[in-house]
Amino acid sequence: MPAFPVLSGTAQTRSTRLLVVTVFIVIVFLFLGNSQLAAGPYLGSTTDTELSPEHFANQHKQAASNKPPPADGAAGQTPPHHDSNEVKDQPLAETVDDGHDHDHDHKPDTAIDEPNESIPDQGKVPDPDVWHDDKEDERLAAAAGLSPEADAVSTPVVPAATSHDVAAQSPAAPTPAIVLATTEPVVVAAASPTPAAPKHNPSVGVPTMSSAKGPTSLSNDKILLLVASPPKQDWISRIESRYPGIKIRWVDCTSSGALTTPDEIPAALWKDITIYSSWLTPRAELIPNVRFVQLSSAGADRWLDHALYLNPDVVFCSANGVHPPQIAEWVIGTWLSHQHRFLHYHDSQCEASWANRLAYPVEDSVGLRMGVLGYGAIGRQCGRVAQALGMEVYAYTRSERADPASRKDDSYWVPGTGDPEGVLPARWFHGADVESINAFLARDLDLLVVGVPLTKETDGILGAKQFDILSKKKTFVSNIARGKLIDQEALVAALEQGKIRGAALDVTDPEPLPADHPLWKAPNVFLTPHVSGRSTAYWDRALAIFEQNLERWSEGKPLINEINRTLHY
Repeated sequence: MPAFPVLSGTAQTRSTRLLVVTVFIVIVFLFLGNSQLAAGPYLGSTTDTELSPEHFANQHKQAASNKPPPADGAAGQTPPHHDSNEVKDQPLAETVDDGHDHDHDHKPDTAIDEPNESIPDQGKVPDPDVWHDDKEDERLAAAAGLSPEADAVSTPVVPAATSHDVAAQSPAAPTPAIVLATTEPVVVAAASPTPAAPKHNPSVGVPTMSSAKGPTSLSNDKILLLVASPPKQDWISRIESRYPGIKIRWVDCTSSGALTTPDEIPAALWKDITIYSSWLTPRAELIPNVRFVQLSSAGADRWLDHALYLNPDVVFCSANGVHPPQIAEWVIGTWLSHQHRFLHYHDSQCEASWANRLAYPVEDSVGLRMGVLGYGAIGRQCGRVAQALGMEVYAYTRSERADPASRKDDSYWVPGTGDPEGVLPARWFHGADVESINAFLARDLDLLVVGVPLTKETDGILGAKQFDILSKKKTFVSNIARGKLIDQEALVAALEQGKIRGAALDVTDPEPLPADHPLWKAPNVFLTPHVSGRSTAYWDRALAIFEQNLERWSEGKPLINEINRTLHY
C-alpha cells in the first residue's frame, strides 16, 4: 500500500487549480501592499487620512536627511514687518519703497517698509555651482506623498479635512517647516482659524504712475504667496470664486519659527508661476514666467538689480499703506518713553531702587515740533498721532506740494488713520538736494522722523554736518526707514557729545548689529531689531491690497501702489 493516498486525476486537477489561485492572490496582495508603502500619502488618496503623523514625519525625515544646505545668497532675508523705505514724497531721488522687513508703508514720498539688511547676492544671476538638484526635489516630493507632476507640493503633517489643502512639515524633520495651501489636491492638514475678511478703504486712491493695459484674464494664472502667515482660507476662497481656473499656492515660510528661503522651497512649487507675492526675492530662473509681482513690503530696494525687475513688461506693486498704524505707535511710544525718562526709571527698577523723583525734568509734547523727512503713508500717521499730542508737524517731500490737490495721498491707507488729504502739516518743505534737507533740519525740530527710501542719493543722508544742524535744538532722532540713511559713526558721536537728546532706532547698519558695536552703549538710545512694522493685522492689510490689484488688473484699471521703475517706489 502506498505511503500516501493517491488522488484521482480529477482531484489532482482541482487541487492544482486551487493552489495556483491561492498563490496568485497572495502575490497580488503583496504587490499592492508594497506599492502603497512606496507611494506614501499620494495626491487625493483615500489612504492619506489613514496614515499616522509618525508615518508622515518619518518618511519626510528619511527623505530630507541628506539634503544639501541652501545657497548662500538666500541667507539673511528677514520676514516683513515693516519696510522702512517709505516712498511717497520723499526727499532726494524718490526711489525706494521697502516692505520689511519692516512692515512700513510706502508710496511715493512715504516711509520705508522692509528690513534694511544688505543682501549683496540678492536678485543677481546665481553661480552655476550653487546647489540645485531637480532629482532631489522629485525625491522629496515623492517622500512627501506628492505626484512629481503636481502643481501642489506639501510636507507631511497630521491629516485633517479642510476646504483647501494645507500641509505642514513635521517638527521632527531637519528641513525648514512649511505650511502650504493649494487649490490642487494634496495631503490635507489642519488650518488655523482665519480672521474675518480684511477691512479696507473701498475708494482708495490710485497713483497716476500706474499704467493699465486693458483687461487681463486670470483664469490660467498660478499664484505663489511666500509669506509669513498661515493660509487665509477666506481670502483664497474669494479669489477662487472670483476667478475660476486660477490656482493658488500659499507657503507659510515662518511656520517653524525660522525663515524658509526661496531656495529651500521645492522646485515643483515654482513651476509655471505667473503671479508672485512676497518680500523675499527668489532667483530669476525660479520665476521666468511671472508677469505680476505684488510685494508684501513697502519698498522695492531688494529687487533693483533683479532680472525680473529690469523687465518693463513685468508689473510690480508695493504694500505701501500696510505699516503706518503700528510704526507710528512705535515712533510715538519711544519718543514719549524718552521724554518721560522711562529708561532711567527702568534701570532703577532693575536695581530695586526708588529713584529720586526730582532727578529728571519732564517735558511734555504740547507745543513741540515734529519734522517728518519723507511725508508718505507712515509719516502721515506719525503726524496724525503727534498732532493729537499737541505737536506741530512739518513735512518734507522730494517734490513740491504747492496746492491741496498735490498734497493728497493716493496710496492705500487704513480707514481712520493718516492724513489722506494732506492737511495736518503746518508747513511743507521739498527738494532733492542736500541743501534743501539741511534747511529743513534747521527748523528747530524737537523730533525728527526719518522715513525716506534708501537710494543712491539718500545713502548717508544724515551725517556729521546734519547732526551739527540738529544740535541747535538737540533733536530726538527716530529712524524707521533704513540704517544706511544715517552715518552710524556720526550718530554715535552726536549721542556721546550730547548734540542730540536721544535716538530711537528700529534699523541699523549693519543688521544684525554686532555685539561690540558702540551703538549698544551709546547714551539715550532705544534699539529694536527691525520690528516696528510688526502687527497682527499686517497680512490682512497686505492681502486687501493684493485682492484689489487683482481685480483692477483683470478689469484693465490702474493699479494701487504700482512701482515707478525710475523712482523705484
